[in-house]
Amino acid sequence: MDSSGTHTERMGATAQDWLDRIKWDEHGLVPAIAQDAQSHRVLMVAWMNRESLAETARTGRAVYWSRSRQRLWRKGEESGNQQQVLQIRTDCDADVILLSVEQRGGVACHTGRESCFFNRLDEAGHWQIIDPVKVDPAQLYAAGKAASARDGGPEKAATQKAGVQPALQSSGEAAWPSNSGIQSASCIHNAELHKDFVMSSDTIAAANAASGAGAAAGSVASGTTSATAPAAVAGASAAASAGMLGQLADVIESRRGADPARSYVAKLLIGGNDKILKKIGEEATETVMAAKDGDKARIVAETADLWFHALVMLAHHELRPEDVMAELMRREGISGLDEKASRPKD
Repeated sequence: MDSSGTHTERMGATAQDWLDRIKWDEHGLVPAIAQDAQSHRVLMVAWMNRESLAETARTGRAVYWSRSRQRLWRKGEESGNQQQVLQIRTDCDADVILLSVEQRGGVACHTGRESCFFNRLDEAGHWQIIDPVKVDPAQLYAAGKAASARDGGPEKAATQKAGVQPALQSSGEAAWPSNSGIQSASCIHNAELHKDFVMSSDTIAAANAASGAGAAAGSVASGTTSATAPAAVAGASAAASAGMLGQLADVIESRRGADPARSYVAKLLIGGNDKILKKIGEEATETVMAAKDGDKARIVAETADLWFHALVMLAHHELRPEDVMAELMRREGISGLDEKASRPKD
């Protein structure tokens, strides 16, 4: 046991002993969970083989194995959003890897979202999108390819940081150990994903497309939104944003007549105008308070809540976000002062 109280098992034979401790599947792979080091939010799940895990430990950059391409996948080689690995852990069975990472650009998913886990099962049994697109994927990958070309390609970028030693860490936030040994494997702490439920971003996207699930709202689950991402939602196209509002309106409309005991939207709609307006007032106040505090993550989350309840209000009055967009388009090119002066006087 070292001075920090962490049990350290000495493995003096070869540098590959720590890799031999991993329980690789019949294909020589092991699932790997990438978790944000600060928020502890699960960002993505991918696969690793011996080579990718060894390179990850050696360079301090996340490297996975692409089953579709049958080659090493250095995270960020196309998007530029690399993952700096601060810790490597394994679970108690040594058949799942947990990477504690700093996510470059604040976007881990190829859809331009912070996390690949942006679909949530609601009470009615529908998969709903709960996270906003922070960066338009087309812009994301175009910028990443340009950066990769400047840096000399993904292979060079992935090997620029050297000297990080392999470790399978147990609880605590101890620094990486020396070559003399590795820390014993322990059960994963703070992981949000059980090892028996592993879905890749491609699987989630396919399931979402097949089900035709629309977007939903609610506070951003992790509390770390655009405050950690460059350009944030400004990177998403206007068409995609308008489409998301329309999808959300469709979801709200589909809840009309649902069991209010199982659907929050149905409960609001049955409560009528006064109940909906009360919620809008509450959310508007919380948005103002967040803005007064200058907390960017809270501003985004509270604004999302406010917009969501405003969409419920529109649905109550048999209106849609397209009606609001049409009014905004009508005002395009008109001075705000002139538009206000043209309104009928009370």
